[in-house]
Amino acid sequence: MEPKNTCLVNFTINNGTIHCIRKERLGMNRHWHTYYEIILFENGKGRHIINNQIHDIMPRDIAVMRLTDFHEFHIDQSVNCLDIEIPPGVLSKNIINMLSVIDENIIVNLCEEDFHKAKEFCLMIERLNTKTDPFGELYKMHIASVLILFILERMENDFSRKYSEKNIRLKEIITYIQENISTELSIASIAEIFFVSKEYLCSFFKKNTGMTIFSYIRKVRLNRAVELLITTDKKVIEVCELSGFNAISTFMRDFKKEYGVSPSEMRQQITEK
Repeated sequence: MEPKNTCLVNFTINNGTIHCIRKERLGMNRHWHTYYEIILFENGKGRHIINNQIHDIMPRDIAVMRLTDFHEFHIDQSVNCLDIEIPPGVLSKNIINMLSVIDENIIVNLCEEDFHKAKEFCLMIERLNTKTDPFGELYKMHIASVLILFILERMENDFSRKYSEKNIRLKEIITYIQENISTELSIASIAEIFFVSKEYLCSFFKKNTGMTIFSYIRKVRLNRAVELLITTDKKVIEVCELSGFNAISTFMRDFKKEYGVSPSEMRQQITEK
């Protein structure tokens, strides 16, 4: 089945808290969220389409949806799952950087033992939802972060190869890009900062992340733009500049190509919700 072109915004107000919700999915058109989402599938049958890639739903699947991921569901049999909704600003910068550097969809099928471990993480958050513990939100933040790391460790593409703690140079380059994304970054300027040639930098980054450094910079710029559109009332031209795009025409073209809507249309969808 081909993905629909319809683009809907699923805007949920979490009041700044992490929630775990039990859901029965009966199908949903293409949409995106203004929060991070972890979905643990317990049973059911159908297709989970993430960024136009079709994944057959399997029991024990677990997926992480980022702010800029689009997805939809085509269900053959009712799908029961546990959803954790995580507002922006709750996760640490390190976790967000790790999620940003992955160019493919974050989804993996867990073994039976790992499935029960992941489910217990979800249930811990669910139990904390009903308590008035003053440290409840802090506990939930740590549980959600640990669960994300748990998922990344078990990804079939060997996430450690892409973001190894031992790969200090890669981490330094990624951090530098993240912290300077609003400036006029270029491959030449980054290579100069790290005392390597442009050719070596491009080859090194591609080998260790699976994506070109140019594509990564573009993705980080677009991520920043979406965050600014969601969390501020800045004009589109200001969002363009703060995201590091040097021309509004380039920004509008890349944004429309990535998300299927213009920045103004995305903001309008959020406002209507």
